[in-house]
Amino acid sequence: MEKYFGGVMAVAATLTVCSFLAYKKGRALRFAFAVLLIYTTLSPLSSLIPDFGGLLSGELTSSLEGLDREYIEVAERAFCEGIRSHISAELGIPSEGVRVLCDGFDYGNMRAERICVLLSGSAATADAMKIRRLISEGGLGECEVEIEV
Repeated sequence: MEKYFGGVMAVAATLTVCSFLAYKKGRALRFAFAVLLIYTTLSPLSSLIPDFGGLLSGELTSSLEGLDREYIEVAERAFCEGIRSHISAELGIPSEGVRVLCDGFDYGNMRAERICVLLSGSAATADAMKIRRLISEGGLGECEVEIEV
C-alpha cells in the first residue's frame, strides 16, 4: 500500500507541474491532465471491486438455473390453470370438476406436447370432443380427456 501512495504522489506531482507549465496552452490540455490524475488515483481501486465474471461462471449460474426451473414450474401451473378456466368458461361447466395436467411443457412457445384434462363430478358429463377441439384449435397441444372416478 505504501508503494501505491508513493506512486500516486509522484504521478500527481508530475501532472501538477505539467499542468502548471501548460496553463497558457488551453483548457483541453488541463482537462486531459486532470483526467490522467483521476485515473491514476482510482485505477488501483479496481482490485477491490468483485469480479462479476467469475461469479457468473460459478455459484451465481447454479442459483440462476434454480430460478429458471422455478419460473418454468410456475408458468406450467399457470398454463394448466388457464386451460382449466378457459374450458369452464367456454363450456359452462364448474371449474372444481376440471383438472389439467401437462406433459412436455414448452415455456418458449407456451404449449405442451400432451395435455390431459380430467373431468370429475358434474363436469364428467361435458362433451369430450368439444374439449379436445377447443384445446387443439388453440394450438396448445395434443389433448386427451379422461373421466376421473
